Amino acid sequence: MDRDDFYRREAAIREYIKNGRDINNVLRGSKPLDGSSTYTFFNTVRILDKSINESRLKRTFRLFRGISGEYCQKLMEDIEKGTTSISDWGYASFSYDINVARNYALEKKPLGIIFVYESEVGEMALFVDEADCEILFPRKTKFVFIRIREEIIEGSKVIFIYVEREKSETK
Repeated sequence: MDRDDFYRREAAIREYIKNGRDINNVLRGSKPLDGSSTYTFFNTVRILDKSINESRLKRTFRLFRGISGEYCQKLMEDIEKGTTSISDWGYASFSYDINVARNYALEKKPLGIIFVYESEVGEMALFVDEADCEILFPRKTKFVFIRIREEIIEGSKVIFIYVEREKSETK
């Protein structure tokens, strides 16, 4: 990677750290593109896509992703109807610190979800944020549910969903 590519990648990562929720909401179609130029948005997405596709995990991780609020409620309704997988149009952001995921899962009580994923060496993924111990997986990654369990944490119901990726998507 040359110096210019490195700086562009670092700028895109900083933009994601600052505005990741908004970026993902636009990609998921739940929010219109506003507040930043169309060029800046799509350039950030293009650079992140390229960076993720060129990055590989050097070791295995147990990773966690916490969600709450409307997204969590909708997913629970889908699970009750028989849904056995999830594919996100945004970036799938996981943390190797369960406490980070726990905080997101408890953000909007009384219900939260924590996805648990065992990564493999060589998977496409990008480290983006040391503070949240954050790793991004490519957009549209499909996660298949392999086990679900429930736990009460701080008075909230937290659903742990253990997932795996389609092998064709990982490398």
